[in-house]
Amino acid sequence: MLISDPQAALSRHTFIDQFFALRQATLSLFDSIPPETFCHQAHPDFSPVGWHLGHIGWTEGLWLLPKLLREQLTPPDYNALFAASGLPKTARSQLPPLQEICTYLATIRAAVLTEWVKQDFQAQEWLAWWLLQHEAQHGETIQMILALQAPNPLNTTIIPVNKQITGMVTIPAGVLKPAAPSLLLLDNEKPGLAEEIPAFQVDQQPVSRGQFQYFIESGGYQTEQWWTAEGWAWRQTHTIQQPRYWHWPVNSDHPVCGVSWYEAAAYAAFMGKQLPTESQWERAQQVLQAPPLSEIPLATPRNHYTSSLSTSPYGFGQVWEWTDTWFHPYPGFCSSPYPGYSAAYFDQAHRVLKGGSFASQALIQRPSFRNWYQPQTQEIFAGIRCVNT
Repeated sequence: MLISDPQAALSRHTFIDQFFALRQATLSLFDSIPPETFCHQAHPDFSPVGWHLGHIGWTEGLWLLPKLLREQLTPPDYNALFAASGLPKTARSQLPPLQEICTYLATIRAAVLTEWVKQDFQAQEWLAWWLLQHEAQHGETIQMILALQAPNPLNTTIIPVNKQITGMVTIPAGVLKPAAPSLLLLDNEKPGLAEEIPAFQVDQQPVSRGQFQYFIESGGYQTEQWWTAEGWAWRQTHTIQQPRYWHWPVNSDHPVCGVSWYEAAAYAAFMGKQLPTESQWERAQQVLQAPPLSEIPLATPRNHYTSSLSTSPYGFGQVWEWTDTWFHPYPGFCSSPYPGYSAAYFDQAHRVLKGGSFASQALIQRPSFRNWYQPQTQEIFAGIRCVNT
């Protein structure tokens, strides 16, 4: 029967609104995509965009449907094809047509909604919000893959930095409190610790293309002293000369986008600064922005993303921002919903990024959200914000 508790019903209603809004946003990413793009592996580290779409539906069924029903609704070959642990990325190009995958997603979604009429939604509520964020993250990955295949394919313009707020500002010493309990928090965000952060200075805007152009023109890519040993070896091996999305038709006032952690750290060293630790970034964001998180903005279609971060006068949320912190568990960490979701990446090989990008859904643009990638990765929509301690 339907749940009768008013608060539970409100929570269910809020979620259902998000559930459908985000799916609409996801499907809008595939408007006018030709079959060759749908199936093409644009980069060795990423699957084709069509695989991500099928994986979204397959994962929803995995977690929200009874096993027998899921098996009845899922074509047998989908289990190997769309499971994250199934086929290697290089073998994911033989995909069903877009319309077939869309029909599969709709079938799974209809079955999930029917199941929620039969049982208490609250029993699956945290898992449902986790899946919503899972889809939001894959939506951004889809946009990254599209960006690798055409110049400025998103038809989007990153908001320029605010020329009225420039330079560095002092963040006073203070306590960084852990995120308040929320259904949105992922396992790697919990439980968090109260931490005393000494005073430091932080850039009030992300590094602009014009500022990074100065690094390039000053021989930054040719001067070993600015780079870590690993970063210098990476730059030489791959003959890196500029950020990944340097060709995008935006001007010098826009945040630089498509830099690796190695490039971000080299730029910071060149400027006599450092990358912020994860805690410093959160502290700066709290002091400068302190957005209210009283409600979750509805998911929005491509190129219409808004959130308390992305509308920040300090540029938070325009590009992911690299930190000097390795992705690690907080004391008391407990894996959820499965051991490999976060724990597999606590390997001292992935750096934390914060803030979200112009392609992120507002659903994940909260100060405590932790993204993680290897330091050589240029393909994400990442930029730089520096500190002085």
